[in-house]
Amino acid sequence: MAKLPTFLPFFSFTTTILTLANIPLVYPNGLTIELIHPHSPYSPFFQTNLSHEQRIKTLTSQSNYLLNWKSSIVHANVEAQRLLYGVKIGIGTFKSEPSYKEYYLDMDTGSSLTWLQCNGCKKCFKQTTSPFPKEKSTTFRSTTQQNKQLNYTCEYGDGDRTQGILARETFHFKTKKGLAKLENVQFGCGIYNEMQYGKYKDNKIVGIMGLGWGDSSLINQFGTQFKGKFSYCLPVIILSEKTPTSTYLTFGDYNYTANNRIAKSTPLYRRQKQFYSVEMQGISIGRTRLKIDPRVFAFKIGTITSGCITDVGTTYSRIIRPAFEILKKELEKYFSRFKDSKKIKRDIGLDLCYERSKAKGFKDLPEITFHLQGKADFVLKPKAAFVVVSEAREFFCLAMVSDYEMSVIGAHQQTNHRIIHDVYEQETGFLSRGLVSFPIEGFESSLKNLFNQSAMKKGGGTSVRDGDRGKKMGGQDFIKNRKKMKKNVQRLGGKGGLSLESFANAKTRNDQYNPSLIKKQREFYKNAKYVKKYKKSLKQHEQPNIPFTEERSPESENGKKEHSHVNNKGKKNARSLEELYKKKREEEENARKEREALIQAKREERERAEAQRKSLKEKMYKKTRSGQPVMRYRIEHLLETIQGSTS
Repeated sequence: MAKLPTFLPFFSFTTTILTLANIPLVYPNGLTIELIHPHSPYSPFFQTNLSHEQRIKTLTSQSNYLLNWKSSIVHANVEAQRLLYGVKIGIGTFKSEPSYKEYYLDMDTGSSLTWLQCNGCKKCFKQTTSPFPKEKSTTFRSTTQQNKQLNYTCEYGDGDRTQGILARETFHFKTKKGLAKLENVQFGCGIYNEMQYGKYKDNKIVGIMGLGWGDSSLINQFGTQFKGKFSYCLPVIILSEKTPTSTYLTFGDYNYTANNRIAKSTPLYRRQKQFYSVEMQGISIGRTRLKIDPRVFAFKIGTITSGCITDVGTTYSRIIRPAFEILKKELEKYFSRFKDSKKIKRDIGLDLCYERSKAKGFKDLPEITFHLQGKADFVLKPKAAFVVVSEAREFFCLAMVSDYEMSVIGAHQQTNHRIIHDVYEQETGFLSRGLVSFPIEGFESSLKNLFNQSAMKKGGGTSVRDGDRGKKMGGQDFIKNRKKMKKNVQRLGGKGGLSLESFANAKTRNDQYNPSLIKKQREFYKNAKYVKKYKKSLKQHEQPNIPFTEERSPESENGKKEHSHVNNKGKKNARSLEELYKKKREEEENARKEREALIQAKREERERAEAQRKSLKEKMYKKTRSGQPVMRYRIEHLLETIQGSTS
């Protein structure tokens, strides 16, 4: 996290909405750019000579910037925390080729101002590229007000500092569909700069991209263009491996309509004008909820650091100390059951570590759940809750540390989740990567598609298991159906020659671990009962209803009762499936109405608060004809303030 930029006296900062020119959007109303993990070989942070343990120690030290809080700096508001992920962008417009200069910026959701070191800096830090030549760019414009240059000052809790001028420039982003250009972007041009990473000769970072909640943030500058939304999905990085992993940052709408049934959301609060703050209410290990008083996570009015925030600039989550001690104690009880695990101390900055006699990876490690407001459970799989180091003897550590003032959900815990921040509706949504879910509107057709993968179509075609019999058919029909079956088998994660039943019962071998197959097996079993009901209803529809008449007799009367009993049973199955569809549609519609009502209530509450604030402000500054302030209104405001503080 970084401190909120504090602008120099007697100048006011105004936010300008960007104009977009020829932007190839990955989503209908959005822009997607690549993020680079610091331990990816493509990252400007990457150091080839670090061991697995040294990388963890480096990441832990980045999380500890929170301990460098300077309580004496009142105007700076928040402390430094540079983000874990880098962004490569192009800035300016030049006559040479390429027409812009490329730089690496540190992306940060805990600060708002985007800035970089500029040419002509009086106090500069080291960087491999030359500072941005602002005087040579044809689109560079200084920001002025009343013919005076607007300046900025931004301080960070670890001693880092930048000071310079505010300006506007054209930014270029490389996307999957080409080059995106944003014009008239407000940013800071650093003249006096002191940054810790500038001590290294091979430093490639020249500044910070601020994605906080402040007015100077790129999110607010985009205005209604991107509907106040941005999202990202951080992958799990195995530090012992050097395989690069790509991830992307999306501005605007993220198309997750098909996953609405599994997406969860929690209210988002704006604390210290820029933090993305949520309300944590508890923690669980596995299915056991810990006895933690929810008040320890609460935001304390009048304090600068308290409550719980989400920040990808913090590597490992920080948990308020009383809650962390309970979590640590319960995990010690949990691991005491395993005889092959021995508690150890390692100098990597993490408090709870265990050594194993045999390498097991993440096996036997529990899930940890953060319970957030609105019954939104943020589930951490073992890979997101722990780190495993494989050296002479394997050891693992809880990837969290304690904090005396506040809780922070860090980048490591956010991995394998799509995180969506909506600053307009004040909500944070999240959903797990790779989960498969049928949209309600297409539930019936999805079941039919799943059924058709194992059932032979009428008029030709076979299942994979009946391949030998299908060869007898010959001709183009056999080749066409064979290709289609092969495609279905690949989609299911099989290696070929698997029917749906064989796929569901397939076993994975240790030397050929296939997580995709396991996920889809779980999906199969989850939907198995609905598939069975659908098959029965399909048979009922396929059977022709032939009317007939016959003379009644005592014998036929009994037979007719039995026959009607069978038919009623079939109709009941078809009717129960139809009721299931209707019930699910009703539940989805009710949930949608509840969300809309909640959003409308929040919007009305904000409007009422804004109207009240304006009314009080008008009274406060009301003056008499002679220009003197009306003391009655000021005294009333003072009494209301005193009464509010005592209550």
